[in-house]
Amino acid sequence: MDTSASAAAVNGAMERPILLTRKEAARVLGLSVRTLQLWATTGCARLPFVKVGRKTLYRRTDLERWASRLPSFLHTGEVVRRK
Repeated sequence: MDTSASAAAVNGAMERPILLTRKEAARVLGLSVRTLQLWATTGCARLPFVKVGRKTLYRRTDLERWASRLPSFLHTGEVVRRK
């Protein structure tokens, strides 16, 4: 077994934690902590989370997968007025 490869894998895991707190997840997604609290309570966004005791944690891979499925919108700055 190549110890340098396994050490690099361990070091990579240490740099990017697998489980994130709600505050860390909010920062990654660009959302407020309160929004994540509401989504966890109502289930409206279907963002997966893990309960560990009283803590709500988010897997980084789940956040990345969830965010990649969101539609992307290009804002042109044009104002559209409805009649």
